[in-house]
Amino acid sequence: MAREPADGDRHHGAEVDTHHVAHLLERTGRLRLAVCVLWRDLPQELRTEAIDEALSLIHERLLEAEMEDLRRFGETEQHVIVLPINPLRMPGSPDMAKVAEAIRVLDDLGLIVRPDYV
Repeated sequence: MAREPADGDRHHGAEVDTHHVAHLLERTGRLRLAVCVLWRDLPQELRTEAIDEALSLIHERLLEAEMEDLRRFGETEQHVIVLPINPLRMPGSPDMAKVAEAIRVLDDLGLIVRPDYV
């Protein structure tokens, strides 16, 4: 269901079935969240290069599985899907500023699906 644009809103986005997309990502979403929590909260004394590499590999594989699910059900044919930023390889400040600006522009044009999208 497409949201109704407010007066003066430049909403150019097409309708998105957010429940369908959420269902496609449900299988891997919780696992990806668990990896991110481990990465963020693992005490420094338990961290090793091997653990960091394993978490990174698991995160990458989960992203690949999510993209495969989205491709298999045609979502990438209908929508542009922005991959989440890999918390294991955060971009530097200049690149993060570019990401933030790109998202602001897309949001201003009504092309970002927010959690409250209806």
